[in-house]
Amino acid sequence: MYSPTLGPLHQISLKPDGVIPMAAVRFPPQFDHCHSSLSEINISFDVYSDTSGLEYWLHEEDSKWGKKGNLFQIVYGEKRKPFARNALC
Repeated sequence: MYSPTLGPLHQISLKPDGVIPMAAVRFPPQFDHCHSSLSEINISFDVYSDTSGLEYWLHEEDSKWGKKGNLFQIVYGEKRKPFARNALC
C-alpha cells in the first residue's frame, strides 16, 4: 500500500485473539529461523521468515504470555536478505 502523502506502509502485525498452537508446524525451506525477544514483556521467540517479508513469531518457551510453540504474531513487512541459520533476528 502506498500513499503519496504518507509514503509506503512499513509493516502489518496481526496478533491472534486466541491460542494457535504451531509447535508441530514444519516451515518450508524458503523460511529462515532466527531468535528474537521483546524486552517490554521479557520473552523470547522463534521467528520463521521468508525474503518477501512474511514472519511468524512463535513463543520460544512457556511463560505467562503463552506456551512454547504457540503463535504470538504474524508480521508482514519489508523484503529482506536471508538470515544465517539460528541467528538473532
